[in-house]
Amino acid sequence: TFSNETNGFRLSGPILKNKLFFFVNGEFTEGTSPALDWVAARPGASGNVSRTTYADLLDLKNFMMQKLNYDLGEIDGYNNDSYSRKYLARLDWNINDNHKVSLRYVYHDSSSDQLTSNSNSAGLGNRTSSALAMAFKNSGYVIQDNTRSIVLELNSKLSKKWSNNFIAGYDKQIENRGLQGGGVFPTIDIKNGSVNAPTLISLGLDPFTNGNKLDYSTLHFTDNVTGNFGKHTLVFGINYEKFISNNGFMPASNGVYVFNSIDDFKAAATASAANGNKPDLTKLPFSFQYRYSALPDGAEPLQVLKSDKFDLYAQDEIKVNDQL
Repeated sequence: TFSNETNGFRLSGPILKNKLFFFVNGEFTEGTSPALDWVAARPGASGNVSRTTYADLLDLKNFMMQKLNYDLGEIDGYNNDSYSRKYLARLDWNINDNHKVSLRYVYHDSSSDQLTSNSNSAGLGNRTSSALAMAFKNSGYVIQDNTRSIVLELNSKLSKKWSNNFIAGYDKQIENRGLQGGGVFPTIDIKNGSVNAPTLISLGLDPFTNGNKLDYSTLHFTDNVTGNFGKHTLVFGINYEKFISNNGFMPASNGVYVFNSIDDFKAAATASAANGNKPDLTKLPFSFQYRYSALPDGAEPLQVLKSDKFDLYAQDEIKVNDQL
């Protein structure tokens, strides 16, 4: 079942007659679609049936809750949800015959559920929705796209021939990855009892979500003076733009462990739980990866980019005749 619903509103009017006006707008979208092409094997299962059994998945779900108080989420048949919230507010003020100012603000939040990554660059890979392997809902992540923007614009008539346009604005874009309901936890890939076997069950957080961050912002100011002289339209302008971005990517920073079998994983998890969640070195995984920050105090290894841009420009637009 697929569904998508959009609702919205629009409201505008005068605050002061012929002087001050407002406008607000909102749009809200929610959607859902099937997340999986496969279902876990169990009596009566039909369609694309994975070799991973519902009994094993349910057993692991109960085990994780009892031993580590960690919720793996739904087993199969779940959906990917998405939503979007958009708002716009604007004020227009006719100060007098020569000056008009407007202020607008835009707010946008959106998210979209995604399945855990099948990449084998961290862990065993090939984790979900296939004939060979299944993963729980809370192993997935959320793609976010959040925007904030505010702009002030002043239009002024300086004389019969000259006018001025001034714009100041700030924009911010936030694209950090979000988590499903389980929160941060190591990625656990479990084989089917053999060293060379592919993944059978995967649980825990996606290995590329923790520390995956991106945001960028722009502060900008522009002022243009325009002169109209018959065939000539002159523009003199100045622009300043300050750009800052922060980008972080730490695959396997939540830890990625591969076990040969469900029993091996259970033994290691039980020993760790009994030892205050410290690893028991007698219960080793087949392999593991862990990436960490070597910066002072373990600070986030963000790639920070900053730039300042200044523009000065002049233009003469010439109307030679009606054809040129």
